[in-house]
Amino acid sequence: QRVQIAGALISGAYHTLQNYLLQLSLGAPVRIFFETDQSNSFIVKTKDEILFSVWNKEFAHLDYGPLEEALVAEDPSSIDIVPYADLIRVENFVVTDNEGMVTNSLVGAQDSELFAAVSSAVFENLKVFLMNIQLFNLTKIVMFMPQNTITIFKSGDKIVSFLTNAQDYSK
Repeated sequence: QRVQIAGALISGAYHTLQNYLLQLSLGAPVRIFFETDQSNSFIVKTKDEILFSVWNKEFAHLDYGPLEEALVAEDPSSIDIVPYADLIRVENFVVTDNEGMVTNSLVGAQDSELFAAVSSAVFENLKVFLMNIQLFNLTKIVMFMPQNTITIFKSGDKIVSFLTNAQDYSK
């Protein structure tokens, strides 16, 4: 019964995230990786199934490459995204505070407010789904769509979101 409940929650989480991403016209996610303080996990959409796995923290699914430097910044509101914009083709970048207000963004990026709202909603909704299957303290999400990748992480009371080209993202 526990497996059935977990399956229903993961399926619900996947479809909820897919609905949010449709607002950004990015297509359906094919791989979603997320980290909590205790585990690294993934959801993968195949043709007929949604696969889910939980691993211990030592198993790293992703190498964040040059983005790692921004992921560990002391204050995400002061990240200078310009050097990363060319290096890994950052298409959009936003930092929101706990009230959803944008405190930093990529100058000239289109729809930063919408990107911020969708990213925050994705993070908070996945956090609620995961709490129901005993995965607490969501810290980071990486969603791979056919052409783009969204990385969302929480730093203190801020949610930081990057939209990059999937081919230039670290594997």
